Amino acid sequence: SPFATLNRARTAVRELFGSQWQGPVAILLRGGTYHLAETLVLTPEDSGKSGHNLLIRPYGTERAALSGGSPVRGWTPVEGSDGVYSTTDIPGVEFRHLVVNGRSAQRAQHPNGPEYLTIADWDPWEPMDHWDPCVPITGPGALGVRDEDVAWFVSQLTPAKQRRVEAYVERNAGAAILRAASFGPPNERGTGITYVTVQERERSELFSDCEWNRRGLRLEFRNALLFLDAPGEFFLETTGTPTLYYKPRPGEDPATANIIAPRLATLVEAAGTEANRVRDITIEGLQMTGTTDLRPNTEGSVVVHPVEFYGSAGEWHTRRQAAPVVHLEGADRFTLRGNVFHAIGGSGVDLYDHTRNTLIEGNAFHETAGIPISVDTKAGFEVPPGGYL
Repeated sequence: SPFATLNRARTAVRELFGSQWQGPVAILLRGGTYHLAETLVLTPEDSGKSGHNLLIRPYGTERAALSGGSPVRGWTPVEGSDGVYSTTDIPGVEFRHLVVNGRSAQRAQHPNGPEYLTIADWDPWEPMDHWDPCVPITGPGALGVRDEDVAWFVSQLTPAKQRRVEAYVERNAGAAILRAASFGPPNERGTGITYVTVQERERSELFSDCEWNRRGLRLEFRNALLFLDAPGEFFLETTGTPTLYYKPRPGEDPATANIIAPRLATLVEAAGTEANRVRDITIEGLQMTGTTDLRPNTEGSVVVHPVEFYGSAGEWHTRRQAAPVVHLEGADRFTLRGNVFHAIGGSGVDLYDHTRNTLIEGNAFHETAGIPISVDTKAGFEVPPGGYL
C-alpha cells in the first residue's frame, strides 16, 4: 500500500538500496498537497545506484505539491474593524509569510503600495566613496523621516511595539530590512523629522563609512496592527495570546479559504560533503510553496546583493537575502526539472559548497521573496573581484 509521508517513502528507498538493488527507483506522489512537518533531507545514502537516478515526481499526470506550512482555521470577524478577521488557532508562533488560496498575502505595511515614503535624513552622514574601508560609526545609527509621515502611528505604539516595526529600505537588488529600536523626536540635525534608531546588527553594518548616502531613497514600514488597512494584508501578534489578523481580498471568505501559515524555511535539502556527495537524484514536476524565512526577526537583513561573499582568500563565507526552498550542499548530478516555486517566503534554489554537475531546467519561479537561484563560492566557480556576486 502507498506510504503516507514522503519521509516514509525515503526510508523505504534506503531499505531497498541496502538490499543491493542496482536499478532505477522512483518515489511517485499521488495528487494533492503534502504539508511537511520537517525538511526532506537527502543524504549520500539516498543516492542513485550504478548510474541510475532516484526520481521524485508526481504519479502520472496528477499534480502534487510540497508545502512548508499548515492550514489556519477558526476565523472570526474582529468587532469594530473594517472587514478584518482574526484567529488564535495557528500552528506555531512565528512566521513572516502567509498564503491565501495559493497567493502570497502582504504583511501589514504603511504606506500601501504603490505609494512609498522617502528618507529625509541619514545619521551619521558625510560624503564618501562606498568602496572606502569601513570604520566604526560614531553617530546613533538612525534614518530620518518626515514627522507628518509617521507621527500618526508612533504616538499609538508602546516602546515594545515600536521595536517590532520594520523599515524596508530600497537597495541595489531588493530591500534592507531594518528593525526599529525606537522612534525619536527631532534633534539638532533638523526640524520636522522623526529619527528611527535601528537595532543591531543592522546598525553596525548599514551605518558605516562603506555605505553611501541614503537620503531620498524609498522606504515603507511593516509589522504593526495599525498598518492593517488594505485587502490581502495580515499581521501576526505574538505577545500575549498569539493572534493572526487578516483582511480578505474581494471574494475571499476566511471560513472557506485555503489559508496556509508556513513553518519551514527549506523544503528539500541535499546534505553531502566534498568527500561524500549526494548523487544521481532528480526532482521533477512538483509545486513547492508555503515557506518562511525567520532570520530577519533576529538580525534584520542588510545584504546588498542576492548572495554576498565575505572574508579573505581561501576563507570565503556567504550570506543571503532569503533562505532557499531547495538547498544543495555537496551534491553531484542533481537535477531539478519542471518544478514550480510559488508563493514562497524565501529564495528558490541554493547551490552551496561542493555542488557540481547540477541541472536546473524548465522550472518556474513566481511570488518569491528572494531570487530564483543562487550559487556559492565552492559550487564550481571562483569568487569574482570585489568579493561579491
